[in-house]
Amino acid sequence: MSKLKQIIVMIILSMLCILLALRVGSVDISNADIGKFLMGQWSAMSDLAYTILLKLRLPRIILAFLVGASLSLAGCVLQGVLRNPLADPYIIGSSSGASVGAGVAIILLTEFGIGYSSFLGLGITPIFAFIGSIGTVMLVYSIAKVKNHVPIITLLLAGIAVSTILSSLMSLMLYLSDDIVQPLVYWLMGSLSSRSWAHVLILLPYPIVGVLIVSQKAMILDVFAMGEDKARQLGVNVEREKLQFFIIAAFLTAAAVSVSGVIGFVGLLVPHVIRLIYGPSNKQLIWRSVVWGGNFLVLADILARTVISPTEIPVGIITSLCGGPLFIYLLKKDRGRYWQ
Repeated sequence: MSKLKQIIVMIILSMLCILLALRVGSVDISNADIGKFLMGQWSAMSDLAYTILLKLRLPRIILAFLVGASLSLAGCVLQGVLRNPLADPYIIGSSSGASVGAGVAIILLTEFGIGYSSFLGLGITPIFAFIGSIGTVMLVYSIAKVKNHVPIITLLLAGIAVSTILSSLMSLMLYLSDDIVQPLVYWLMGSLSSRSWAHVLILLPYPIVGVLIVSQKAMILDVFAMGEDKARQLGVNVEREKLQFFIIAAFLTAAAVSVSGVIGFVGLLVPHVIRLIYGPSNKQLIWRSVVWGGNFLVLADILARTVISPTEIPVGIITSLCGGPLFIYLLKKDRGRYWQ
């Protein structure tokens, strides 16, 4: 199948996922109303259907796609740079930093009544989560840096150490303040509930800019697969490129986590599966990871909304329950053959 045909198939499948997400929910929307909505005949729709589709489901669907695309692209980048199929967007501490940032924001809201104002339509929780995530990645990178060199092993160990410390700090916050337990635990499970167009607009630039930059650097990621020494011999400024890739992955992850909470396995599983199917060429991996990462989270969010409707399950639970067993199966079946 030619590349053009593959793109057309992926666009069609993505549209089908979006249509399914629009149609399915705790409130039944007729196919006629869906058709009118897509044709722009909003005045002919019932007020209830119009409100549900435009203000609730559509922004949530788009946000789910953007979050999944961001996490999947970040995972693709880190797996390529670190030459590790088990690398995911949270491996350098971004998740723990975002969790602590969210915890601080929730404490300010519940304990001190600070932070009820918003910025660009968002409350302070996603803003603090974003700052915490980026700050943690910068800290990990600075700890791992030895002169002008950042050894991969040192970076991974620094990420584990900092994540452990921040996880303990978050546990201490939960222990000392009963008021923040429920909202923070729910945030840690990952959810797209009650998200609006403001969240979509805040996240939108990150995956777009990220995929444009990374696509231009696909060949450099391929060179990284040969090892850092070989990359240097081929004229690649390894440390500069590595730093740029880490920054891109950090911002993608921080932006996604700040609006959705911690959603696991998307950035680990999707690039892994795409690599198994299509091989190690990053030129093919990048755009496929973006599309299938978005589709995966849209489908997972459909399950989160409907499996025990009208009660909603945090989507992070769905991605872990679906992604965990599948990932274990792939590990047993392929044993990392394409990385050897």
